[in-house]
Amino acid sequence: MATMAYPYSTLYNRVSKFLGTYGSSGPSGTDLTDAQDFTKSGYLRFLTRYDWSFRRRYTSLSFVSGIWEYELPQDFGGIRTPFIFTSQSGYPALSERSVDEIINLRSAGDNSSYPMYFAIRAGRHDPETGQRYEAIFWPTPSSALSVYYSYYYMPPMMSNDADVPMGGAEHAETILKFCLAAAEEEGDEESGVQAAAAEACLADSVRMDKLKDARQLGQYYSGSDVSAWEMARGSTRINDVSYTL
Repeated sequence: MATMAYPYSTLYNRVSKFLGTYGSSGPSGTDLTDAQDFTKSGYLRFLTRYDWSFRRRYTSLSFVSGIWEYELPQDFGGIRTPFIFTSQSGYPALSERSVDEIINLRSAGDNSSYPMYFAIRAGRHDPETGQRYEAIFWPTPSSALSVYYSYYYMPPMMSNDADVPMGGAEHAETILKFCLAAAEEEGDEESGVQAAAAEACLADSVRMDKLKDARQLGQYYSGSDVSAWEMARGSTRINDVSYTL
């Protein structure tokens, strides 16, 4: 089915026309490479300018007893909400801490229980697949519990002419303007008309994306520091903790 969103080829051809390198049948050689590079740069800028609803991914992680390091999905682009235990456990949501704090807690003793804290750190890097990330936990999980969480999905870069960017038709003009702005900035070495147009379109895209948010948000909870569960019941279930010093 046809879509009103602009595919990759349309985007880089429009960039090429803006640069004056389109020629009689489209860009070629280094002109084609430049137009594609500017298109990718503009698309990446668009993706990272706002908490887009279409970049949110919701998934779960299953703990293995005795394991405190877990590699996150390859498309992980940043944590969005904290880890929350599934309904069968009744434990409080985990609080995010720095990597150094988690390591310091672990160095103080070998503790096993339900995890209370987590941190996100850079993991292995592969030239072909890119940078991976890990979640580390304290205390070490003592049973096969599961947690829900959400993260920012980072899509693969467009490479085929028919590839359609994320966001759909309602954000097509905004993505195009960001691509043109990237080309304008590279050519003129400063922001100009296209950058201003991109910002105006961005405001419209943000407004449309906000319409997808829930109208009723429920009880406010920021997910940081003291949770609602902790305030009601206390932050530590000492009966569930086993310490080996």
